[in-house]
Amino acid sequence: MLKNTRNDVPESSDLWDLVLDMKWSGCVELAKSQPQDAKFEDGHWHETPLFLASSLNPPVEVIHSIIDAHPESIWVTSRENLDLPIHVACHYQAEIAILEELLKLFPATATERTRWGKTPLMALWDSRTKSKIPLDENYWKKVLIILGAVARTLQVDIENDNIINCLNKVSSPNKTLSYDTHIYDTNDEDDKIFFVHAAVSLGQQNCPIEVLSFVMNAYPNQVFQRNELGQLPLHISTQRVSWSKNKKRRFQSNEQTFIACLIKAYPRGTRERIYSDHNRYPLHSAIANGHTWSRGVQDIFLAAPEILLIRDPLTKLFPFQLSAAPIHDGKDVDLETLYKLLRSRPDIINYCLQLQRTKKKTEQSNSTVVMAPLKQMIKRMLIIVFSQRLISSVSVVCIRPAFGMIVSFYWKSCLHIKAACKLRVKG
Repeated sequence: MLKNTRNDVPESSDLWDLVLDMKWSGCVELAKSQPQDAKFEDGHWHETPLFLASSLNPPVEVIHSIIDAHPESIWVTSRENLDLPIHVACHYQAEIAILEELLKLFPATATERTRWGKTPLMALWDSRTKSKIPLDENYWKKVLIILGAVARTLQVDIENDNIINCLNKVSSPNKTLSYDTHIYDTNDEDDKIFFVHAAVSLGQQNCPIEVLSFVMNAYPNQVFQRNELGQLPLHISTQRVSWSKNKKRRFQSNEQTFIACLIKAYPRGTRERIYSDHNRYPLHSAIANGHTWSRGVQDIFLAAPEILLIRDPLTKLFPFQLSAAPIHDGKDVDLETLYKLLRSRPDIINYCLQLQRTKKKTEQSNSTVVMAPLKQMIKRMLIIVFSQRLISSVSVVCIRPAFGMIVSFYWKSCLHIKAACKLRVKG
């Protein structure tokens, strides 16, 4: 059959009916001859032929032909749960080739969530639990395909935002890495994909801990390797994690299990700065992004307690002060985090007071050092003026305005120098 290239031909339900009847050879031929039928949507459920085919586990040629006829159907959701074809394929445990075909053109669909916040990976995991499908090699290959699509999506986002130059920042002389941390570089095609980073980026709500454990065991080196942004997996887990569909449902940040698992595998990660987040330490980043004491902050603090005495590079606040500051979305301050941090190091208050006293002393000493030469210069000027013995009534009249100008200049200079000293101390 010849492929119909007319754009004004209305779509029909012929392709949808063939998919429903599972007549796969006819589906391939009709998708090639009448590609407009791939745009058809069921009137009640808004299901496209691709959506329906993804639930029936057809030959991969059927999926390929429908996508080739109408690629945008990959993004068409169902009416009830807002499922994409990739969600349905994962729910019905479609073959590996079908998952690859659905994610090849638009890998970003691997990060999309349904009405109830379920990602394709969670759909794959939940259906396995209900059907008691064994965790064999075939199943883990499906998991890696989805995580690979997530990793490609993150890479595309980095390139679009022009943040890829973070590689230069990380490798610059003033950004030193630890002895066992390095930018990911390998010749293995599979190892070029950051599976661990992709799993962590989905968050604990959308990635089972069993999946994270699997990829950490399969790719153990990725735990202490930085991605294109210069981030460790631990750094990603401390970022802001929340899900909101139409701003009606929200999840609090709860990455404690992920954070504890990553710290156990690489404790030194808690002492390495996050170059893509204002050079913060993980403790600063976790507190600033809404993580609480029982939801990850405790694990980070216990692994690197000395960070409590380091100011946040962005806000110039200590961690306990940062935990008391209002955070995003109008959430209340977590008093447990503030209390635990202060209780762990109560001397931090005296440390802050000592810093304040030192700052005042430095300001006063700088003011004295700068103003002393000026005072001596003005005194010499006054001595020269009044040392003249030819002080007549006329000369006094002439000298008096000059004396007033000198005194005024003296006090104005003092005020300007004090202000300059304060700015110098603050800087």
